[in-house]
Amino acid sequence: MAMAFLFAVVLSFFGIRAALAAHYVSLNTRAGFETAVRLEPSDPDMWYFLGRYWQFDTVEADTGRAIRTYRTSLGLNPLSADTWLDLASAYETQGEIDAARKAFLEAKRVYPVSAEVLWGYGNFLLRQNELESAFAEFRGAIDQDSQLGAEAVRICRHVEPDFDQILCRVFPPKAEAYLSAVWELMDEADTTDALKVWSKLFPLHPKLHSRDVIRLVEGLVRSQQTTEAARVWRQAVTLVDLPKLDDPAGSLMWDGGFETDVTGGGLAWRFGQYQNPAISYDHNVRHSGLRALRLDFDQKNTSGFVDVCQLVVVEPKTAYEFSAWLRTKDMAKEGGIFFRLVTPGPQASPVFETTKLLGTNEWTKVSIPWTSADESRSAQICLERLRAYDQHHGTTWVDDVSMLKLDSTTK
Repeated sequence: MAMAFLFAVVLSFFGIRAALAAHYVSLNTRAGFETAVRLEPSDPDMWYFLGRYWQFDTVEADTGRAIRTYRTSLGLNPLSADTWLDLASAYETQGEIDAARKAFLEAKRVYPVSAEVLWGYGNFLLRQNELESAFAEFRGAIDQDSQLGAEAVRICRHVEPDFDQILCRVFPPKAEAYLSAVWELMDEADTTDALKVWSKLFPLHPKLHSRDVIRLVEGLVRSQQTTEAARVWRQAVTLVDLPKLDDPAGSLMWDGGFETDVTGGGLAWRFGQYQNPAISYDHNVRHSGLRALRLDFDQKNTSGFVDVCQLVVVEPKTAYEFSAWLRTKDMAKEGGIFFRLVTPGPQASPVFETTKLLGTNEWTKVSIPWTSADESRSAQICLERLRAYDQHHGTTWVDDVSMLKLDSTTK
């Protein structure tokens, strides 16, 4: 019984001492780290924390002391990859390159699949101008942590101007890594290299969110790469979990039946943020499919409306027919509802409009023929209503919007 009590006292003593050491470490001061080491001299972590203080403190950093402290920690636990990494960094700071290399290799030996270790060693090799070996380490790191793909793009482009080489030598064939690289390149407005990554990514058929697709295609549209934007959009939407679309074959309008909730950019529908008209979907009143777009106009709103738009990519000097099905109820007898087609750009272009519907109409097809100009690459199609002065609460339904090529005759 006495022995058990004594054992409990000893355990309590060591537990209190360990707790005190942890407390002094949390103070993040030189005195605190040194006290922790005195309380727990056989704990490698206490020496490691003290070593980091000597290495990174902004006031009294002492790399030599840091190295000696790290070596003490490793004498107690030679299997700490973190300690080997920091020791390698300290050696490199001192200009002891061979010692730094050995420390990095020890970290790899201890933890060969650590993304942090591989990444740190790769950066070391890059600083030694050993590009091939550095890229191999980066590839291994990205294989373990795909989010490093973005940082790899930033770093490697400084030393390798040929992005094809970076893509081949640095990136493992993993969708998450390619996605990370795509977003970095889009942030840099480098759509050319982003398309190269996309060509590697798409065959892997990753699951994408619609906002990812919109972000990528928006960048291509901004850079006026409309043909590429259309191609990527067609490919990317197949990777998103969407309901079946019944758009006519070859239609340039995407989701002309309003069957998906994908809106707000890319080559999808764009809805304004106004409260009036209220824009919703109607499953009960529809021309075909599962639902139609519904717009409810408040009787207090007499202003015009341009709120439902889509950008389409077209071929130059090509004849098309735009069509849509509209149904109206109690719409104002002024300011009818219609579609307008314009060519975006700094120069004014001819405006094409469908027939305007007023009052109440059953499902009615509206259409216009349109031939793109020599330089046309895109067209903007918007549902509009002119200003109305007679106050009515009206409703419009829209469904089965399409734009089809008529022929390839040039004019």
